[in-house]
Amino acid sequence: MKMEMLQAGGVAILRPQGALIGSPETEELRHTFSNLSNAGNLRAIVDLSKVPYLNSTGIGVLVGACNDFRQRQGKLKLASLNEKHQNLFVITKLTQILEIYPNVNEALSSFALS
Repeated sequence: MKMEMLQAGGVAILRPQGALIGSPETEELRHTFSNLSNAGNLRAIVDLSKVPYLNSTGIGVLVGACNDFRQRQGKLKLASLNEKHQNLFVITKLTQILEIYPNVNEALSSFALS
């Protein structure tokens, strides 16, 4: 899996490219979250527009990272989920614990409001 990382106004924007369905595929994302945590980053967005498949392993990495950000008084937000992913997050009620936005720009704007 490829991972692109950008910074915008003190917010790390992660853009994984590829399926998040198992250990090899999710390891780079997990490593990136660890690096952000170690660097003290408190605000991040994961742009899922280039992730065609997502299973419980990928979701576990996202939820774990969200919990880590919360414990450090930070925020992790998700953006650009496809319809299938959105339905999965609604059915599993993860929308109650994860902040999800239609696109990266709206997620970035939400940091200014919080």
